[in-house]
Amino acid sequence: MPARRLPVIFAAGLQFLMLVYSPRNQVPSQADRAAGEKLLERVWNIPGEVYWAPMQAQEMAVVDVLQDSQSAELGEFLEADLAAAVASGRYSAFVFDRRTFALWSPDFDAHYALVDADGGPFYPVTGARRKPTFLFARAR
Repeated sequence: MPARRLPVIFAAGLQFLMLVYSPRNQVPSQADRAAGEKLLERVWNIPGEVYWAPMQAQEMAVVDVLQDSQSAELGEFLEADLAAAVASGRYSAFVFDRRTFALWSPDFDAHYALVDADGGPFYPVTGARRKPTFLFARAR
């Protein structure tokens, strides 16, 4: 092997070494897993249907629809549909990762009360540092 190839081989090997990482950093800790399971159990034990924003409607997709002039009719439908669900008490509870949501109904606070704003100690280990934090229950 000619000596002039050694730097190229060394550089290629070094580049491959730079790709090595431990996937263990992407796995939640036991405490995170327990906190997540506790939250899921709490939500599952709420009688009736629960609106869980990440599972119902990805907020950025909703914002795109609401802001797109070509989707104005669909945006109005989404707003009216959720406002009707809020007014009728369709959902027993709402879970959000922020205090408000893109489809926030103007009379939401008249029908639902904030019962928890903690969300537990855990955050996702990858992606955005957002977690289900705000739990609203139907006002009695």
